[in-house]
Amino acid sequence: MQRSDPVKLWIIRHGQAAAAESHEDDSDRPLTELGRAQAGWLGRVLSNPAHAPHRVIASPAVRTLTTARLICEVIQPEPDEHGELSCAHGLGEAVQAVAEVFEGSNPGCGAMVGHISTFSTLVRWLIGSDGVDGVMLRTGQAALVEIRCSPTELSPGCGELLEICRRPS
Repeated sequence: MQRSDPVKLWIIRHGQAAAAESHEDDSDRPLTELGRAQAGWLGRVLSNPAHAPHRVIASPAVRTLTTARLICEVIQPEPDEHGELSCAHGLGEAVQAVAEVFEGSNPGCGAMVGHISTFSTLVRWLIGSDGVDGVMLRTGQAALVEIRCSPTELSPGCGELLEICRRPS
């Protein structure tokens, strides 16, 4: 089913985190200073009224929630923790979470903050790129995808990649 009004989705990989070896539980890794700077920069990018998200959901991992909170300090909505976006979950759960981002009365633009493999795969799936040589989000990067179908009826290739935001060095 085609929508008359496409929605935009920011798919964001968390900022740079402490080394995995430094923490017993991977989900407890905090952001580094660079990761905090990346998140603040993304908040400024996402504050553009043309594509500021009305809702932000994030994986429960410390690094993703911190990234989401730092972004939301700039854009205002408080992020929602979403267990289905954790590292242990895959593409199917991420696709289901997209519909939840757009629940409510203001579905124009939303955002999700999560992890590399699932989110890079989600971008490729939405834009119909089946090769692994396609989009690969690095830490602190975000992809803006325009979705041209109902977020509750997603299918491969229903979106268009509008931009990938990379913090200048």
